[in-house]
Amino acid sequence: MEAGPTPITVLLCEDSLGFRMLASAWLEDAVDMELVGVAETGNEAVELAARLQPQVVLLDHLLPDADSSTLVARLREVAPTVAIALVSGMPNDLLAGEAGRSGVEAFCSKASEPSGFLTVVREARAVANP
Repeated sequence: MEAGPTPITVLLCEDSLGFRMLASAWLEDAVDMELVGVAETGNEAVELAARLQPQVVLLDHLLPDADSSTLVARLREVAPTVAIALVSGMPNDLLAGEAGRSGVEAFCSKASEPSGFLTVVREARAVANP
């Protein structure tokens, strides 16, 4: 029996319990992804990224102790090969601007359908590792 491709390892960084539960379920149901950790704060995200070395970090734009503009550099410092996908409830045009300023590989709105949310993980991974 042939093994399938290695799943994309994902660290989810989200402070909203409701969205964290939804996103976790979507990631766990995706056959090509493995949810390796969940963080509720920026500091926790940095600690987990350093320890787990995920391939993709799904990063909420605004966490209680930091925003994406400060966290992206800290995450890349501890996990240099990580791809970062920014998620937020802000309108897509504002989110696109923030994603560009932060230097992340991909972004999506929290209003996205599950398929769109999972696509952004795949896109971030593909951009970081062509």
